[in-house]
Amino acid sequence: MLDSDPWCFVLCALGQLPSTHLPRWFSLQRPHLHSFLEEVHALGQLVIFTSATEEYALKLAGLLDPSGDRFMRVLSRSSCLEVQRGVYVKDLKQCGRSLARTVLIDDTKTSFLLQPDNGLPISPFFGDHRDAALPGLLPALQHLATLPDVSRTMHA
Repeated sequence: MLDSDPWCFVLCALGQLPSTHLPRWFSLQRPHLHSFLEEVHALGQLVIFTSATEEYALKLAGLLDPSGDRFMRVLSRSSCLEVQRGVYVKDLKQCGRSLARTVLIDDTKTSFLLQPDNGLPISPFFGDHRDAALPGLLPALQHLATLPDVSRTMHA
């Protein structure tokens, strides 16, 4: 599962179009994002899981996967547990897959509270074009893809 909240894979901001009052979304994708998604898609099923709204999640999925064949599901805030006002925890059981074969990549450690042994942290993305966090995760993901239970390895 991939966190799609701002600062993880795509930096998003809401701004104004010049000479109009209509809002427009701008995004800056993390370096190596598309090659990373291709390689990870070859390892298993991809799910977007965000604590943002469903509207945001679906727009982002369309941006990252215009053909609609890369992501198995898109989960949003309604699939999260609000543990404090504005603080959401992602419940990986919402994906409907075995936790033994599920990894959540996220830049917010609170997202891992329900299933800490399935979390793979990544640094937040603030627009640095030299960022290499995604290729840095590939060796770990390739190794995890060979295991019958990722949670046992990630817990160790």
